[in-house]
Amino acid sequence: MHPDKVSVLEKATDILGCFSSKQNELGVTEIGRMTGMSKSTVHRLLTALQKADLVKEDPVKRKYRLGFRLLELAGVVLESLDVRNVSRPYMRQLVELTGETACLYTRTRNHRVCVEQLESPHEIRWAVELGKAYPLLSGASGKVLLAFLPQETIDQIASGSSQGTTIDPNELKADLLQIRESGFAITFGETVEGAAAIAVPIRKHTGDVVAALGVFGPGSRLTHEKMLEYAHPMRSAAQAISEELGYLGKDS
Repeated sequence: MHPDKVSVLEKATDILGCFSSKQNELGVTEIGRMTGMSKSTVHRLLTALQKADLVKEDPVKRKYRLGFRLLELAGVVLESLDVRNVSRPYMRQLVELTGETACLYTRTRNHRVCVEQLESPHEIRWAVELGKAYPLLSGASGKVLLAFLPQETIDQIASGSSQGTTIDPNELKADLLQIRESGFAITFGETVEGAAAIAVPIRKHTGDVVAALGVFGPGSRLTHEKMLEYAHPMRSAAQAISEELGYLGKDS
């Protein structure tokens, strides 16, 4: 990142840090005094933060408060922490069962992010970078997270150029339908050449899919037959995790 952008980000973060439960509304002058920034700099940064819904201005009081986007982000963080803690024991069981790496992905807008990973005991194994964003349009975990979104959202993501993936709409539609019907996704070499993966959905109390539980490894070991064999125990693990997160239904 360019040094100038880092400086702007640091200043914007300093502004957000001025707000607290005791000082939940602040004006430009107050923020300037607390941060040591000029009024013009504070105003410029607040304008940018407001566009991102990170702060909101009261036009009558001419004061700012934190925006709803922060509440949404906080919810994502808390949700990720919950699903990680609950999933970890089941992920260990899957590593023991399959001998391959188990991973947990959550969705961040048009991407998936690995929030937990337990690696295979094999010397030759696949692993991913925690926190790195990967496309929703490729890989078993990505397609599981995509399959249970509203159709309008799926269409929007599929038509977006930011995914960097050429997609056949009919093929994608068939893949996602198959995932919804079977309750799992299987892919070969879609994210990493030579890798195979199987993933299942995890639901929260509302029934919405909140994460994808996956197992992946070299295609030479993780064959199609093996993954079909692992599908049932993986779905059982996902069901148990979902129930611990408050989900009362049962996937077919």
